[in-house]
Amino acid sequence: MPRMTEKELQEVTSQLISFPTTADNHEAVAELYTYIESQLALPELVFTYFERAGVRSQLVHHQEYDPLKPALLINGHIDVVPAGQDQFKPRRDADKLFGRGAADMKGGATAAIAAFKQLHQNHPGLNVALLFTADEEVGGANGAGYLVEQGLRPEFVAVVDGPQRDQFKITNNAKGGLWLKVEARGASGHASRPWLAESAMDKVLEAIQVIKRHIGPLKPDEWSSTCSTAFVRTPNKTPNVVPDRAEAVLDVRFTESTASAAQTLLADLQERVPDVALTSLTDVPLLQTDESNALVQAFQAAASDVIGKKVPFAFNHAASDARYFGELSIPTVVMGVLGDNWHSERESASLASIQGLPEILVAFVERNKEVFEKD
Repeated sequence: MPRMTEKELQEVTSQLISFPTTADNHEAVAELYTYIESQLALPELVFTYFERAGVRSQLVHHQEYDPLKPALLINGHIDVVPAGQDQFKPRRDADKLFGRGAADMKGGATAAIAAFKQLHQNHPGLNVALLFTADEEVGGANGAGYLVEQGLRPEFVAVVDGPQRDQFKITNNAKGGLWLKVEARGASGHASRPWLAESAMDKVLEAIQVIKRHIGPLKPDEWSSTCSTAFVRTPNKTPNVVPDRAEAVLDVRFTESTASAAQTLLADLQERVPDVALTSLTDVPLLQTDESNALVQAFQAAASDVIGKKVPFAFNHAASDARYFGELSIPTVVMGVLGDNWHSERESASLASIQGLPEILVAFVERNKEVFEKD
């Protein structure tokens, strides 16, 4: 079966972009899943749905296999961050396709659909499954996280996310994450006599500085930990009151040199700032896939041959659904389409990369078909 043409890939991506699949728009998510079913209408494929807290995930698999134990899982998400309605009207300019989610990750979803369809048409009996989730942009706990809790255990995972700007890269390391709430209590008083009060805000601000010093200095685009202050607030309605309560939320991204896990980091930081209370709002495990793994090496070889030059390994500052598989030490790589300005009104994806990514996935499976075939 021939691969999808550029025109077909553009049409599918445009259709996917047109669905306003924010994490809270369950109707649009259901409609998009129905569209995907129409694209993968092969008699041997089964569509199994999982749902928790209103979040539906779509797992497509060969009817003869346990859907929770694929040899290869191709994973992606179809939810996008909120946007105005005009951003769900795709448009093309030269090689770029514009629209909300074009790069993150409707283009990657198209690539996954194209590769999955070609593989199952050309090689009946492959134990290759396709998972789409609808809550990756808000943490993924009810999507990929829930399926892992239900026993999803692939032997290898290729996540078609993590868009790059200018060249294909294979992400095998991603930072862990901790959304950290910092709370303090004090004693209010008149701001003209702060010595008679106890400022909760001062406690929070001092704690933030201690935490940032521990995390370390900002090193742009390096494999190093970072800490960003999202907001600081008090219940004050007027400036001339010393606040007796204050809170802040920090976004911490950490590497293994800072902590092995988010909860370990939380405990460490709490010891350093005993005058405030720290709470984890969300925590994300590190992704660390050994690049010497045989299938990881095979993936790099296939990608490099398709592209015509060596595709390097890379790290990512942000997380993806890969976190849930990496936490179980399942070999996991992340490779998305090329694009720019994701999560903005100028988001775009390269059509050439939407065509290139399925070629890489197909080449990887076909070269290692004995690993993914029925026993």
